[in-house]
Amino acid sequence: MENRMGGYQLPDGRVIFASCVDQTHCSFCTVYQKGAMANRRYVSARLPIRKTLAEAEKDLARFAAERGLVCNE
Repeated sequence: MENRMGGYQLPDGRVIFASCVDQTHCSFCTVYQKGAMANRRYVSARLPIRKTLAEAEKDLARFAAERGLVCNE
């Protein structure tokens, strides 16, 4: 599974990052880790599912800048 290292920390402590969510159709979106192994999609109209990791990372960077989120790298 392809995903970016680091991410951005939300006020509730979760870290969101861009990741591959569907290897069959090669879809990328912003997720957070839930439990030991599972990732869950972080749903926001500003963070749509994209065809490339670069697009998902760009959306996430814009989203984080708008909200003043702290980079967790």
